[in-house]
Amino acid sequence: MSLLIRPAQLDKACCRRAKGSVEWLIGASRALGIAYPACFRPVSDLRRPVSLVSYVSRCQKRRMRAKEEPVAGPDGASPISPTIVVYRALARRVRRHLAPGSARTVASFIKACDPLLIAEWVAGSVKARQAFADLLWSRAIEPGVEARRWPDQQIPRTARMRLTLSVDQDCQICGEAPDDEARKWLEYHAARVTLGAVWRDAHARTSATAHSGVAAWSDVTPRTAWSDSAWLARATPQGVQFIAPLTSSWLSRPHAIKSLRQARYITRQQTRFELMWDAARGACLTWSEMGGWHVVDALTPANRDVRHRRLLGLSGGRPWCWLYQGVDGQFVARWENARLQVLAATPAAAIAGLRRCATLCPHIGGNALPYPALAPVVKPSPMSTTVAADYRLFIDCVKARRGFWTDAEELARTAGRYRHALEVADQTRHSQGTDESGDHVDRGAARGGSNKFT
Repeated sequence: MSLLIRPAQLDKACCRRAKGSVEWLIGASRALGIAYPACFRPVSDLRRPVSLVSYVSRCQKRRMRAKEEPVAGPDGASPISPTIVVYRALARRVRRHLAPGSARTVASFIKACDPLLIAEWVAGSVKARQAFADLLWSRAIEPGVEARRWPDQQIPRTARMRLTLSVDQDCQICGEAPDDEARKWLEYHAARVTLGAVWRDAHARTSATAHSGVAAWSDVTPRTAWSDSAWLARATPQGVQFIAPLTSSWLSRPHAIKSLRQARYITRQQTRFELMWDAARGACLTWSEMGGWHVVDALTPANRDVRHRRLLGLSGGRPWCWLYQGVDGQFVARWENARLQVLAATPAAAIAGLRRCATLCPHIGGNALPYPALAPVVKPSPMSTTVAADYRLFIDCVKARRGFWTDAEELARTAGRYRHALEVADQTRHSQGTDESGDHVDRGAARGGSNKFT
């Protein structure tokens, strides 16, 4: 044990004889080249860990270099801890690659302020799932991060970043390192393993949210065990050897190699072009600034770069249009569900012209353009309108006082009760043989449940 450098949580787990702690320590020591003494008592169920990866720090070469000055904190008093440095780097990686656009998605969570609706988004969208995991991960590591990131704000120079107590305890190191540089190197890798365990816990909570149907973001204390952030290190003449489970390598590449990404992009571009061109062939009512109104065949795109854009600014519906560049160099804005296109010298002029012509085309062509429906028709659930109204009133009150963060626990509890009331009412309706119109409602249950959400 005097040769090993280990996390403090592993020491505590071995002292209280946590299940599997001694076996993990012996197996990891063997991977580092330290044999288990034959004179010791044999340990049952000892398995050599195979899911380990080794990192070697060239400490001797680093000693030959000029020592770098420690990075000073925002107030210039003390250097920033390695754990905070790793957290900032991983948070930047999460925002840019693992959960891009998470700030906008979390802003939509705050605007909705409905745990049931948020859970529905998380269950149906990968982007929302990654954003919710980023929310849980950040709050589990940095207390008060919501005041800095949602809305996104720059850190004041005089502010000092703090970490939660559980993360600080998981990053504590026991054992003697060869020098300060090697110890700092170990602290970087220990923080990487610990923050990776918190990320996996955040993903597990996100999956539970999608399964339960009720989003909860109040209690974000990581439910990790000692084995989730276990690692082992040993000082050797060549440097420091670091051993950690492969599961700690959580920052996997979000995409494949560049050539494969390019091939996928070309395939999607070709599919989009074929979809547009199959529907756009034939004669089309055309308008241009120079030629006015005339009827010509659909203009052939100069390449496969076809954009699908929302045509905003119209009072009826929310139609879509295609935007591409023709062979003659002019840009074409083509209505998606009608034979109407506009030619212009720039994309903005083409879209603006299509927006103007869309209001005139029904009078000129004689046929109204097919606007998509504003929203699908929703069949009301056979639930007491009083209970639903009380729940919506509670959500509106929380939104009015901006209590997305402060009232998170009450939101989750109220949403769970409301969801349970819906399930009970649905079971009662089926058991009592309610007709299709849903006229029969258990009035007593509705009156009893209405007080739960006020």
